Amino acid sequence: MKAYIKSISCISAQNSFPNSELDMLILNSTAIKHAIEPNYKDYVNAGNIRRLNRIIKMAFVTAIDAVSRANILKPDAIISGTGKGSLTDTEKFLMNLFQDHERLLNPVNFINATYNALNGLIGVQYQLSSYCNMFVHRGLSCYSAISDAMLLLNEDQSQNILINVYDEITPDHYFIKSRLEYWKSDPCEDRELLKSTSHGTTAGEGATSMILSSNKDVTTNQVCFELLGADNKASTTTISKDLLTFIQTHKPDLILCGYNGDIRFKEYVSTLQEEYKIPVLSWKPLSGEFETADGFGIWFGHSILKKGFLDDKYGFLQVNQTHSQAEFKKKIERILIYNHFFGKDHVLYFMTLETIY
Repeated sequence: MKAYIKSISCISAQNSFPNSELDMLILNSTAIKHAIEPNYKDYVNAGNIRRLNRIIKMAFVTAIDAVSRANILKPDAIISGTGKGSLTDTEKFLMNLFQDHERLLNPVNFINATYNALNGLIGVQYQLSSYCNMFVHRGLSCYSAISDAMLLLNEDQSQNILINVYDEITPDHYFIKSRLEYWKSDPCEDRELLKSTSHGTTAGEGATSMILSSNKDVTTNQVCFELLGADNKASTTTISKDLLTFIQTHKPDLILCGYNGDIRFKEYVSTLQEEYKIPVLSWKPLSGEFETADGFGIWFGHSILKKGFLDDKYGFLQVNQTHSQAEFKKKIERILIYNHFFGKDHVLYFMTLETIY
């Protein structure tokens, strides 16, 4: 299934919003890569978001920005995906439930904690009564949302579909997952993350919104987006075989992978550069790890395709460090994106730049 990315917007731990590419990288050695939030008042009435949690604000603003960039009045449908939703509101509601002994509770946190809260906000913003769906599929949430959008486009019922994917990290959630070895016990510098030989990675968060359309804009270069497949519990052998098959058939100029610096999962991508001599970069040192981090990967791939080549500053993102900086200047028109969430929920995307002449 294929579609065209009409516009895309992303709030992350980098200066990705409201920019179309990363002019400067923000690198550090913190255990959590928090998203850089914009001044929300520049995009939406302050009264409309006064009671909203920060992750819902982020996703709401990226949605508004994506619609604006697409030069449309409103989307024909809304489809969102998240791994955990608004953790802050969920935690507040459960804590109040415990502290008040299940008596009278403020409903605001419960309302905002529901997974469909974002879709409702967007629907009210644009006065929509059309198709609306939500996916909470852990590391497959982004893929599921895009897959549903493409099915809808294939039915010719919608022309411009708004897709939103988002997740946040909280201190309590970080603590819980640290006990399961999700995070590194000793945080390392972002430039050294992919060289790490220990378990765990760096936590992250963010929101990405895009407008997918079945119609190509003949007046400008557009990115064509394709779903290649997903597997919940694929083995290393299966993934390696599938990756090599897609490399042979699609002939990508670049592979973006979701390797997060956890040595337990490096085997999924360790042979790619050696066998096909294609640059393999990971976006996780820039975004951190979270269930819908592939949303940032799609935004990152889109920005590279629009620019046409890799900047030298991305050299440290190479998984196996086998390509020279000179090779980064080769023209990039096809990108294969592979992501997984701690060895599960494997997904494959393919992006191509279709130019006008």
